[in-house]
Amino acid sequence: MYDESWRPGNLPPPSRASPLRAPVSRVWIASCAGLAGFAAYVAVVVTLADHLGGTGWRAALYFAVTGVAWVFPARWLMYWAAGRR
Repeated sequence: MYDESWRPGNLPPPSRASPLRAPVSRVWIASCAGLAGFAAYVAVVVTLADHLGGTGWRAALYFAVTGVAWVFPARWLMYWAAGRR
């Protein structure tokens, strides 16, 4: 009735990985890269918009295109983090 495999002497040896240093996951890497990349993208888009100096339909078209363009790298990054390609 009592299972002997749970006795302290019968435990498997500890893994070689240190408990204080867990492996870095793809989600954590993708989150950091996504936040940094998005901040850099916004900075470039806003700086470029200032240099173009357009108003009206040119500015609307520019922000419509650049407002959607970030979706494609973000999509790839999310698929990579989930382990799919």
